[in-house]
Amino acid sequence: MHEFRRDPVQKAIYGKHGIMNAVEVLFQNECFIPGIMMMLCGIDVMSNLGRPEGNPENTPADFKDWVRRYIRIPGDRVLTPDDLWSTRNAMLHTYGVFSKDVRAGKARIITWVPNPRLPVRHDPASDPRLVMVDPFAFKAAFSNGVRDFLCSSLASEEKRPLLEKRLNELITYLPFTF
Repeated sequence: MHEFRRDPVQKAIYGKHGIMNAVEVLFQNECFIPGIMMMLCGIDVMSNLGRPEGNPENTPADFKDWVRRYIRIPGDRVLTPDDLWSTRNAMLHTYGVFSKDVRAGKARIITWVPNPRLPVRHDPASDPRLVMVDPFAFKAAFSNGVRDFLCSSLASEEKRPLLEKRLNELITYLPFTF
């Protein structure tokens, strides 16, 4: 455990067994949906690390606030934190697209369609409930968001102690040696 405590950002987030490497490995092997699922889990992790000190647990509002602050896809004026929360729930709980919020009309369905020229597309005339997102643009936005979140939080004298405490509580993989 001592090795982990020296650099929890490296071990749990950027290291060989961390979130960011898992996303890279999945994308390199064309496992795009599991890679997207890992990023949605990563947003849960980041929003938990950044939640206010008085909050005893991570909430949907924490997830949405983190998305609002840190997920930036160039040219996007369509994708909402509610859409990503709904997608997270649908994908992680049912490996599908229909969450409770989609069925209630509170969020739209996200489909993952590569298109580097138009990374987020929405045509209300065709289907008002559908948003198409380029998984590679989302991956870049997630990576940049994690970097920006960690840099700003670790640079803040107010936020750093709580972030360091929570980082040290993250799970990590340590190899067993004889």
